[in-house]
Amino acid sequence: MFYSLLIKIKAQKSGKFKFFTGKKLHGAFLNIIREADRELAQELHDKDIPKEFTVSNIFGTNSRKFKLEEGQNYFFRVTFLNDRIYKIFSSEICKNILLSRGILIENIPLSIEEIIYKDNKYSGIMDKIELESKRYRLIFKTPTLFKSGDFFIRYPEINLLFKSLLTKYNLYGEKKIDESILQFLYEINYEKIDLKLKREYLNKFFIEGFVGELIIRIDSKNKDLVEKINTLLNFGFYCGIGTKSSIGFGQVLVENLEGAEK
Repeated sequence: MFYSLLIKIKAQKSGKFKFFTGKKLHGAFLNIIREADRELAQELHDKDIPKEFTVSNIFGTNSRKFKLEEGQNYFFRVTFLNDRIYKIFSSEICKNILLSRGILIENIPLSIEEIIYKDNKYSGIMDKIELESKRYRLIFKTPTLFKSGDFFIRYPEINLLFKSLLTKYNLYGEKKIDESILQFLYEINYEKIDLKLKREYLNKFFIEGFVGELIIRIDSKNKDLVEKINTLLNFGFYCGIGTKSSIGFGQVLVENLEGAEK
């Protein structure tokens, strides 16, 4: 199963961020896991393949521009692509660390006010998807880009988008999806493209990718193909799309525009 948790935080003092907060929250997340399971934390840190978790930025923040106000509440989310890491993060050890200590981002202390497990558009659980919807809206909340060889692509080419989803799904999904479905991507089209480029700054460089909205239409009459595309699109909410997703890039909301569940 795949999981998404929404975490409510409160700024204990005011301050401005210099860099993209997803990277800093990612480091804080690994430190919390390290206290509960040092071996797992090292394993997660060392992996070259897409990691089995993502940590978003603080919602609504922009590096070098956003100021947190003391006493105000903010949110970020964490997703998990396997049961092992989710169970450790949800353990009493990790919850006690979070709730008692909070986290520190660029010298701004943040207390953890609440961990929200469900009933929110940013939280939930994906078990088995049996959908045959043919229209989806993807809302890209943070810069999204793809790596192709030595180049970065800042446009949602359909083959790169679905290859990204398929690669991650076949790493962590229980039932694998054959790569042959990539041959049928000509049956998927964009109804709407409303995107712009956005930069976020890390320590010594910036990353630029697209944000905004896509509406995807699946034109295939092949029921099996439609179900697999539905699975991959819904999985995108949990895994993120494109490169650097573990530190908060490629965060996407996925909306089924037909809502027809079997």
